[in-house]
Amino acid sequence: MAPLPSIYYPDCIAANQEARADNVLPGADKEAHLEYICDDIQRFKPENSLGCVVVFWTANTGHYSDIVPGVNDTADNLVAAIEVSPSTLFVVASILEGEPFVALVATTSSPGRPSSSLRRVQEQGDQQEQRRRRHG
Repeated sequence: MAPLPSIYYPDCIAANQEARADNVLPGADKEAHLEYICDDIQRFKPENSLGCVVVFWTANTGHYSDIVPGVNDTADNLVAAIEVSPSTLFVVASILEGEPFVALVATTSSPGRPSSSLRRVQEQGDQQEQRRRRHG
């Protein structure tokens, strides 16, 4: 199995890692990257006859983000801003697709405690999954 292309944002990765970033999605449009990740998750499940996909984040590219009113304090603001690290895009995509996300590096506001905005995105993902199950 080959890894799927991922996200590379130079401001989130040490400069000495740039040469190794050779399987990346083009551009810097975070909304487009989020959509691409969601599409990957949706496509991967049926192509591999899976009932569930678990997204593992193993890159050490996430950085701590303070909760900023109007930027990442609510689910809507977080998705609208998407001025966050690549790992947060994978978290949001996993939540929106109703799939588990496992981070082997810190991607929460404090160890073991997701930020309130990510909890709200999770709630929205749960609602979307319930609607999907009801309608086909």
